[in-house]
Amino acid sequence: MDYSAIGNALATRYGTTPTPAGYRALRLATASPGEDLPPTPCILVFAPESGSFDTGQGTRTGVHNWVVRLYYDQAGDLGRQAQALMKWAEQFADQLKGATQLGGIVTRATLDGYKIGFMDYAGKTYAGIEGSVKIVTAESWAATA
Repeated sequence: MDYSAIGNALATRYGTTPTPAGYRALRLATASPGEDLPPTPCILVFAPESGSFDTGQGTRTGVHNWVVRLYYDQAGDLGRQAQALMKWAEQFADQLKGATQLGGIVTRATLDGYKIGFMDYAGKTYAGIEGSVKIVTAESWAATA
């Protein structure tokens, strides 16, 4: 399984998140987080936190739990940022709604949960949105002794 391809496909999909009216557009979406946070707002895709497999009939199916984060701005004015995050959440939540397939072995990608608030990155606190994305895969597979 090509985890890099899946991460890049998620970054590409979330990189097209429409900008809410009156707010700055996304500056970057990537599945290769660096040592420092890029200019905000940005989207970072993190490798699966967990996953599971089931096999049979020459197929291995898997469920993998990825994390996608929209870092809006460095933590500051909570009232202003809360309003912005609610607007961004409207767009963020729908990025996988229209088309749940990412291509390749990914048969379904769904946003299964999210949280809005503050999160740390490289020793600094940012206002943002964290999404839990469930990726379902199916690939040919044959057990060997």
